[in-house]
Amino acid sequence: MAEINLYPSGKSQKISWYSFEQAFRSINLVVTVLFFIITLVFVALIVLNQNAINQAKARQEEYRNKIKALSQVESQYVFIKDRVRKSSEILQSRQLVERLEEFNTILKSVNGVSLDDVEFNQGKFLFSATVLTYSDLERLLSAIQEIKSYEKGVINSLGFTPQKGYQLEVKLE
Repeated sequence: MAEINLYPSGKSQKISWYSFEQAFRSINLVVTVLFFIITLVFVALIVLNQNAINQAKARQEEYRNKIKALSQVESQYVFIKDRVRKSSEILQSRQLVERLEEFNTILKSVNGVSLDDVEFNQGKFLFSATVLTYSDLERLLSAIQEIKSYEKGVINSLGFTPQKGYQLEVKLE
């Protein structure tokens, strides 16, 4: 078949290869510049992230060193705390010895008293004793009243048997 051109001869379109080539070159230039800019941005981000990672590693090492130093200080504090606790126990035992000596002088001053049971518990002193006569019981109770190291004394029980005498249980707080 023969080619039939339906366009009028003056109106036929001619493709301009020159304008197409110019448009393609400008698009190519824009895409290439964008590629290099994006590549440059990514390289900059990688470098910045690498610097941030190195700084974080340096801080981490610094914190590790501080923790090691603080753990040594902490162990010293624990040691000191333990020593303070033991020294307070020693001071309490000294107070206990002083109170026992004070009570011992009372027992020596009152004749006819025999101790049955003695118990120390958290600053409280509980004892059971047997006293032969009423006058010895009276002297023992008056001597206990004179003790200044305890705030109050409570007689928990008091009994009398003709064979043993007076039996009493006293708690000093």
